[in-house]
Amino acid sequence: MTDGLVGGVLPATELGAVVGWGATSTVYRLKKGGVAKVFSPDMPPDRVELERRRLLAVAGAGVDTPPCEGAVARLPDGRRALRMREGRSAINARSRLHRAPWHARALMRGMADCLLALHAVAPPAGLQSMRESAAGKLVECSHFTLAQRRRTLDVLAGLGETAQGQVLCHGNYQIGNVLWHPDGCQAISWANAAVAEPAADLARAYVILRFRRAGFFGRRGNALLAGMLVDEYLSRCGSRDAVASRLPGWILVHAVGRAGEQISRSQRKALVRHALRLMDGLEPEAGTQGRGGGDARAQV
Repeated sequence: MTDGLVGGVLPATELGAVVGWGATSTVYRLKKGGVAKVFSPDMPPDRVELERRRLLAVAGAGVDTPPCEGAVARLPDGRRALRMREGRSAINARSRLHRAPWHARALMRGMADCLLALHAVAPPAGLQSMRESAAGKLVECSHFTLAQRRRTLDVLAGLGETAQGQVLCHGNYQIGNVLWHPDGCQAISWANAAVAEPAADLARAYVILRFRRAGFFGRRGNALLAGMLVDEYLSRCGSRDAVASRLPGWILVHAVGRAGEQISRSQRKALVRHALRLMDGLEPEAGTQGRGGGDARAQV
């Protein structure tokens, strides 16, 4: 990408309070209104521009998300940023959870409603296929043996197509990428927007939430939160049984792929253990249920 795509300089003095953060960016409230998502210095310019384009695409498709304004901006220190309108007053879901952990179930319910609403939107053209990107991660992940990766690829192939069709997927749905408001949740950070079946996106959200850093809630707490999200989604989903039956296969696929991403050593260790347990319980040619059959949700 050339500097011709950069939409002017964003003075550092315009940055106000931090309202969100993640592994690759920090979101600041701007003193003159709106917010700015400032990316880490090592974020490739093409990646920033890709996120801008995907954000515009999903907003244009009717998704309730803070709209992006203008081209990519640049801070004096060289970091790139996206300016966005803040919209309704909201706080990051992670902050909401830490401030009021007793509202965890209600927050997961709101996140499930938001994800269901996303999956009801016709996906805009030009988005990546989550199936293809997942397959690429399986091929490249060096934390599993070749046989284990082939087994997981067999599970992915066994999932095949589904009657639920291809829907808009967030691709990185987690509490750090959701804004909470009493009227409902909004998804932000659309760099991983993709097209896939609903179970693929829900499984990815489950894996990210369950195997995030232990932090305040610990591993058991994170597992409970992830289970709540799945339960709330399925309880509101019109194709509950079809989505639930495909979750274990997709969770295995995403667990193996996630192990190769930029996560902590303890996260990776837990993911590998979980993936190996799932491999023992899934038939590659089915990819949807354990050898003993029964409710697929019990196996996630």
